[in-house]
Order: sequence, then structure tokens, then C-alpha cells
Amino acid sequence: MSRLAKPPDRDVLAKISNAIEVIEQHFQWQGFPSKGTAEEDEIDTDNSDKDYDLDDSEEGSDVFDAEEIEIAIDAFLSQLIKNEIVKKGKGNRAPSMESVFNQMFGEDHEVAKMVEEFEEHVAGYFGWISFDDMKKAYSQLMTIKEILAKMVDGTNE
Repeated sequence: MSRLAKPPDRDVLAKISNAIEVIEQHFQWQGFPSKGTAEEDEIDTDNSDKDYDLDDSEEGSDVFDAEEIEIAIDAFLSQLIKNEIVKKGKGNRAPSMESVFNQMFGEDHEVAKMVEEFEEHVAGYFGWISFDDMKKAYSQLMTIKEILAKMVDGTNE
């Protein structure tokens, strides 16, 4: 069992919380609500008013391209690197989101566990993520953001 790490200071927490907005914006672009959690708010999955060029095989399917969320996660990690919160690892590669949170909070911290679950939901299957997994991932992300906000405010140490 790993010990809990001392959480980062409030300035670092605020930068992490701000960087998470990059991932949140991706979900919003996909039709998820901008406030609340995915389970509390109705999600706009009606694409009938949007001009998409869909094959018959894709129309009506509730799947998302895993590569798109990976790009949003990479942008999040790039912001952390730019703000000197984390460093690139071997081969000049960014660390995983999960490893960043495990290192900062400890593997047993609730935020680190939620990030692990988030990454499991967005891992996808053959490059695609189901609607249910995206909904769960978005809910996890919003909860992580809420916890970080409370830690920044000093109400959740």
C-alpha cells in the first residue's frame, strides 16, 4: 500500500484545475453540458441539427473517437509541462495523466483513483469510446475539478 503524498500547494492546484479545462472543453465540444456533472444534466446527443457527413454505418451510433480525447489529454499535460508543474520523462515524452496525479497526490488519494477510472473510461476499444464510457469519464472529470477547486479554496485538504 502506497502512502498518501502531501498535496501540491494551492498555486499548483489552481494551475492543474485550469489545465483540466482543456479536457472539459473537449467534452463540451462533443455535446456534454458546461456545468454540473454528466449524470446530473442532460447531454445533447441529438446531432440532427448539425451538418455531419455520416455513413449509414455511423449514423445514430453513440461512439466517440478515442484519438480526440487523447489529444485533449495531451494538451492538458502540455500545459502542466509549460507551467513547469511536471517534466517530460524518458525519450522527451510527457508522463501519463494517471502518473502525474499518482505522483502529486499518492496512489491512494481519491483524486488519483478518479483519474485512474477516468483513463479507463477513455481508453476505448479499437479506437472508439462508447457513449456510456464518455458520460462516466465526464462525470469523473467534473468531480475531479470540483475536488481540486475545494482544495484551492482550502475547504477540502
